[in-house]
Amino acid sequence: ETSASGGVPRARVGVLFSGGLDSMVLAAMAHEHLPAAEPIDLINVAFGPDASQAPDRLTGLNGFDELCTVHPSRRWRFVQVDVTLAELQRRRSHLQALLAPAGTVMDFNIGAALWFGARARGRLLLTSQGQVESSVCRYADGQHHSALFARAASSNSACPRLGPSQARHSGPSAEERLHARLLLDGTRIQLEVTWPRPRASGATASEVEVYESGACVLLLGMGADEQMAGYGRHRTIFRKEGWAGLAGELQGERERLWLRNLGRDDRVVSDHGREPRHPYLDEQVVGLLSATPLHLVCDLRQQQGIGDKLILRRVARALGLTHSASLQKRAIQFGTRIANKNVCGAAVLDDSVDLAEVVHPSASSVSMRASLSKKHRAQWGSTRAAPQAYALACDETKV
Repeated sequence: ETSASGGVPRARVGVLFSGGLDSMVLAAMAHEHLPAAEPIDLINVAFGPDASQAPDRLTGLNGFDELCTVHPSRRWRFVQVDVTLAELQRRRSHLQALLAPAGTVMDFNIGAALWFGARARGRLLLTSQGQVESSVCRYADGQHHSALFARAASSNSACPRLGPSQARHSGPSAEERLHARLLLDGTRIQLEVTWPRPRASGATASEVEVYESGACVLLLGMGADEQMAGYGRHRTIFRKEGWAGLAGELQGERERLWLRNLGRDDRVVSDHGREPRHPYLDEQVVGLLSATPLHLVCDLRQQQGIGDKLILRRVARALGLTHSASLQKRAIQFGTRIANKNVCGAAVLDDSVDLAEVVHPSASSVSMRASLSKKHRAQWGSTRAAPQAYALACDETKV
């Protein structure tokens, strides 16, 4: 079976993919369970004019590289979903209707990243056996794509050249922007740098290479941090209250996760006709983690990237994922570069708030009003709403 995107074989399963620990383990486990001939779509979301430099895009490419190295026989497909502020503003009312009663800035940031990820429409990077389909400048033998970008910028090739400062800091138009694709060539990962050809007069959008995943099931990593102490707040609680305090906090997180997050996430993903699945919230997984001694699940006496989600890092290494096993947690709203870190996530996103005020500064020149600042956090309360209050809000929106 093929998708509607140029006859590309259809993937039945996609992974919302940041290249971080949680999504890397999901991708590797999907590889273990799916037929060898099936492709797997790795869907990576980034916002703003510099989407190629978003943290999740960079770790995503490194993760793609690692998966291709560990499992070279699998057809991995890296789907680059780039979202502009203009498109985000066009979708605002629809997104807020899906998110309700969850109405904070943080809810919108997370919900938007999930919604565009579930739409799974973007530029496709394929693994293939040495098949190169367009005129490109090719740079091989690099371990990381950042080094390859540097090589591309200083190459003597006939392709247009960008100096290091231009490649990273200038604002090229869409027609001039650098596009990168990683391809598997034998046992090596290569970076192709392509400068798009100018469109002919009267060209239609259908002439632009855009891929939309045909996956019916989308694997999501929700629940890993809440159960295995992946958040910074867990370290704070452990430092103040020790093992007993941490155990109580993780139990509370498990109890409120379904109410605070899962309904919101299910609505935005299902809007595209895809089924969200949460392997880390499987009943047997939750039961196993609950029954395992806490010091084997996590050990916050150790540094970040080691002690947090300790048990999952061991799983990653058992799956051959040596690099991603040591990555630190990065929240989706910051990894995708939708969020402005100076905006209070608990602030209510009502009609008086311009999205340009709350998105990452690289996407907007509009200044944030003082009342949205984290300095005014007290007036907004906590994003971790009390279950009773949130349940009441849900009841009031039922029809």
